Amino acid sequence: MKAKMFSALIATIACLTLVGASHAGIILIDTFDDTHQAVNKAAPGPDTAAAPEALGGFRTIVLTVVAGPLDATLVADGPTDFLTLSNDVGTSSTAVVGWDAAGAGLGVDLLDGFTAAERFFSLEIVSVDVGLVDLRIRIDDVFANNATVDIVSPAPGIFKRKLSSFVGAGGIDYTQVNRIELRLIGDVESDIAVDWVLVSQIPEPSTVVLLGIGILGVLGVSYRRRRS
Repeated sequence: MKAKMFSALIATIACLTLVGASHAGIILIDTFDDTHQAVNKAAPGPDTAAAPEALGGFRTIVLTVVAGPLDATLVADGPTDFLTLSNDVGTSSTAVVGWDAAGAGLGVDLLDGFTAAERFFSLEIVSVDVGLVDLRIRIDDVFANNATVDIVSPAPGIFKRKLSSFVGAGGIDYTQVNRIELRLIGDVESDIAVDWVLVSQIPEPSTVVLLGIGILGVLGVSYRRRRS
């Protein structure tokens, strides 16, 4: 009985997650889960690789050491399945991750039938040396217009920003996006790890998962009361 109930609850949560994902109009940009890439001071890239988990099927990474005698590394799909930038003592760097279908252009509609004020660009920062790393997101359309947003001294957590709040949002066509770029600017001896990047509509995936967990808790309490 207990095993059957647990299986049913898991199936319910899975269904809720799928329904929520569909409603959210999620456009997954990258999860950094499957395709390993690494660049460093000696071999800075650009390195382009076929990546099924990335929007457009490809990911390009490049690293520029700004100052310092030691190494810096940018890794996608490392031991923890994150995107990580790591600067050694006395070394600072700038890393760029780009999605443009290996130069062919994405041709993707980020609005998915909604307005820019209803769509969020989101990413999860798993860990970061706060105050030592900044991020910049840039989106280019097929007409050479771009929109950007800066994330200054972020803390670990989920970053969310409406597409309408990007600098240049009034001049870009979000329905015809050619390239998306994530720039990581790391000061000396700094580290950052990013888990995923996506564009979505409310509710976001985390909200749906929390809803499923809440239902699981309520049903669990009900089950315990019936047994007692």
